[in-house]
Amino acid sequence: KVLDAEFGLNRGFDLYDDLINNERASLKKKFQFILHASIKLCLDIRDYHKAQQCSKKLIQNDPCCESAYRLLMIASVYSGNRNEIPRVYKQLRAELKNELSIHPDDATNDLMEKLLQGGFPSKSTWSDEQLL
Repeated sequence: KVLDAEFGLNRGFDLYDDLINNERASLKKKFQFILHASIKLCLDIRDYHKAQQCSKKLIQNDPCCESAYRLLMIASVYSGNRNEIPRVYKQLRAELKNELSIHPDDATNDLMEKLLQGGFPSKSTWSDEQLL
């Protein structure tokens, strides 16, 4: 009963209550932050397969997260799967167009071009990535 009063649940259980929605949004953001940090850590320790898995999980959770796509492209290059980059970029472009009516930003375009031309990103490329 103390919890009911503290969290305002005495009004009945409503999955769409503002309190529940706010908590759900907060937990989702924390989950995304942890996944994003995990991807960068996996890249640091050269676990490129795990970095790809975490990137894909973050993309599933937020299909418009450009940073996740960039990190996935980086992990793909280091795991020897450079031919995956155009597919990843195409998926991002479609999601951004459908959901937000925008195009990938310059950082994404520049990274894709560099990777497709045979370049390898430095550690600062992924360590500087920010989750927006």
